[in-house]
Amino acid sequence: MRHSVLRDLRDAKLALNPPDVLLLEQLALQPGLNPLALTKLNGCDKALITRRVRSLEGRGWITRKPDLQDQRSVQLSLTAQGEQVKEQALDIFYAVEVSAFSPLTDAERETLLVLLQKCLPPES
Repeated sequence: MRHSVLRDLRDAKLALNPPDVLLLEQLALQPGLNPLALTKLNGCDKALITRRVRSLEGRGWITRKPDLQDQRSVQLSLTAQGEQVKEQALDIFYAVEVSAFSPLTDAERETLLVLLQKCLPPES
């Protein structure tokens, strides 16, 4: 599935990878998150998030503004263009997902979902 998503993102002229799309989606759902919150949310290194944020900001897809509550931090939000890119990328993800799981019946998809959820760590 990953290869199909990457191919379709490339074909759509979107220089993104799945973690970038996830960041755009997270900022759409929770505007104003700061890089530290994104680090915790994604369970990855702060330097990695900082690089991704700079890249997305450089493309004009996210903006940063000072956090009025914490002068050492910034709040991140999607731009209008970032919102469009996110929607286009999520449409690609959805189409690949539908295609990949179309051979399964509804009951099989439900069973697969239950089994995959068992493999995830519990949320804290």
